[in-house]
Amino acid sequence: MSFAELFGGFTDVGSGIPLAQIQQQDGWKALIALSTDGAAKFNAKFPAALPSRYCGQPADTQVNGINYYSFSGVGQITSVLNPSDYLLAATSIPFAGEPSDGLVSACSSRLGYVIRDDYRMNHLHSANQVFGLTFWGESEPKSIYRSQVNRLKNANL
Repeated sequence: MSFAELFGGFTDVGSGIPLAQIQQQDGWKALIALSTDGAAKFNAKFPAALPSRYCGQPADTQVNGINYYSFSGVGQITSVLNPSDYLLAATSIPFAGEPSDGLVSACSSRLGYVIRDDYRMNHLHSANQVFGLTFWGESEPKSIYRSQVNRLKNANL
């Protein structure tokens, strides 16, 4: 079992998925797909609502009748009780001071209407993983998603 597969299983358990229901992981394929090159190939194939330049604001927030929204976080160590924070602090090293959530830079997360790209949360927190531990005083992921649902409802989407 590779480290990436172990990490995938760890995030499943941290998300509350029972051990008997953990999905099979293919860590190598995930690493290839999520690499800079893999993400660039994906974005070239599916460019809808992407900014035209790095760290820019997307010009189109609606493409072919589909509304695009995004939000992301910046920060890795958000709770000393969260074991994943230390891993994401290590994976943030290649970003060399650029704001990131430990796996994706804030600039790379922009798609469609950018709600916010500076929540004090790491990549796993944005999906409420690892026992729901987040930075003290920061919005909880569930409330962020509720706000998004209300935004869509109010826009009649």
